[in-house]
Amino acid sequence: MIHAREDYNRRVQDSEGLIPEDEPVVLIRAQDVLGVQAIEYYARLCREHQAPEVAERMEQHAELMKAWPKKKIPDLPQGV
Repeated sequence: MIHAREDYNRRVQDSEGLIPEDEPVVLIRAQDVLGVQAIEYYARLCREHQAPEVAERMEQHAELMKAWPKKKIPDLPQGV
């Protein structure tokens, strides 16, 4: 799997080996101030495309993210 951030390529692993190593993936952390909006938007898209179970999970996850402390704007570590 390929992350948008090179440092995640080294740290975030697919221990089951279910994601092809050349498939792009995105990780949105709860501390990201834009994360909740991104997940809520994705949930709306899921509902519009007849995936209500996924939408419900995303909405539940968004609620967990709202409660998470240390919100910050997205960034990249130096050198990434």
